[in-house]
Parts: sequence; structure tokens; C-alpha cells
Amino acid sequence: MARLETFYRLEWEMSRRPDHLYAILYAASLAVLTAYALPYMPSVIPRLFQRTLQIGTWADIALFNLYAGTYVITLLASTVDLLRVWILPREEGYLSLYLSKPVAPPEFLKARFYPVLVNATLIAAGSQAAAGLSVWHIIGPFDRTQFLWSSGLIIALILFLLCLFNWVFLYLRESYYGIVVAMTGWTVMMAPASLYVYRPDLFSDAGRAIVFPANLLWYQSTIHAYRVPILASLVLLSALFVCVARLKMRRSGI
Repeated sequence: MARLETFYRLEWEMSRRPDHLYAILYAASLAVLTAYALPYMPSVIPRLFQRTLQIGTWADIALFNLYAGTYVITLLASTVDLLRVWILPREEGYLSLYLSKPVAPPEFLKARFYPVLVNATLIAAGSQAAAGLSVWHIIGPFDRTQFLWSSGLIIALILFLLCLFNWVFLYLRESYYGIVVAMTGWTVMMAPASLYVYRPDLFSDAGRAIVFPANLLWYQSTIHAYRVPILASLVLLSALFVCVARLKMRRSGI
């Protein structure tokens, strides 16, 4: 047991890398630059967003872009971390050394994967904090309560995707395919917004609910009303994929 505790401690220490701080600093710089530069843009910019995404104020336009920035930056940094859990050790041939006794696959999952989730939460929270402070102080006030709930939904969505990717990565043996899977997951979430810009007529009223991250601005009252069930659903789905991954490891190994 003492050896496992040492293993957990060493993995947690190794999981903290300068890359995570750089990601937060990059997101903070992007937030300040976006909030400062947008109001100086030509008046055609808000008209464009109003026409394509029904987002008209400078604050909402900035938040839309920064929501997407938090999502992409956090998933990019976290996917690199996630490759270290299963794929890179398997690809380079030393996974069997990690899984030699007394480190069983579920214990390896706990030591390597849980820090990925913690680091992703910190990156996303730091990015959203920078976004909120920048927009509030440079552009102007917005609904802070809705912003906090939207930030929580973004973080929960990112953690859900990481849990999903972790399960899928158990079946992959090359980092190339892991990157392809992760990028596919990112783009699937963002694709409706890209399509909506060109063909909003393809979306019904219910279909507009999947246009992320514009839906966080369109449906603020709905999010406020159903915030707890939405967050609980994402948390439960995340836990489900972690349990499925553990079950797969116990039954058939990796």
C-alpha cells in the first residue's frame, strides 16, 4: 500500500507541468486582446454576428469567442496529457512495466487519469475567469450568474469528453489515431455553429439547442431553469465512461 501511495504521489507531481500554466496565460492574453480589440472593430462586425448567430452586443460577441477559446485550448492541452495515460506507454512498449505488480490497471487509471481531469478543470476555470474579468472591465457588465453557470457547463462538457476519450483510447495503439479521435470529438461539438452561420434554415427551434457555444447565450433562462439537471447529467455520463473503462480493464485487460 505504501508503494501505491508513493506511485500516486509521484504521478500527481509529474502531472503538473509548465504547459498548463502556459495554456492559462495564453487564454488570459486572448481574453484581454479580444475584449480590448472588439469594440474598435467596424460596425459591420456586430451586424454580422446579429445576422448569423443572433448575437448583437459586444459583450456577447466577446463571450461567444472566449467560450469557444476555453473549450479548444483546454481540450488541446488535456488531450496531450491524455495520450500519456494509455497510448504513448503502449506505443513505446513500456506500458507492461507500469502495470506490473502491484500496479493494476484500475490503480494506473487513478494515478494517471484523475490528474488529467484536475488539470483540465484548472485550465478551463482559469481561462473562464480571465474571460469574465476582461469582458466585464473592458467592454462592460453582463449577467454574472449566467456566466458562472455557463462556465460550469463548459467545464462539465470538457470533462465528459475527456472521460469519453479515455475510454476510446483503451482500444487504440497509436497516438496518431488518438489525436484523430480527439479532434473529431472537438469538431463534432463545434460543427453545428459553423453550419448554422451558413444555413440557419436547417435548424428547427429544438435543433438550435445544439449550436454550441451560441446556445449558452441564446438560452440563458432555460439554462438557469435546468442548470442542475444538465450539470448532473454531464457528471453522471462522465462517471459512467470512467466505470466502463474500469470494467473493460478488469474483464479483458488493455
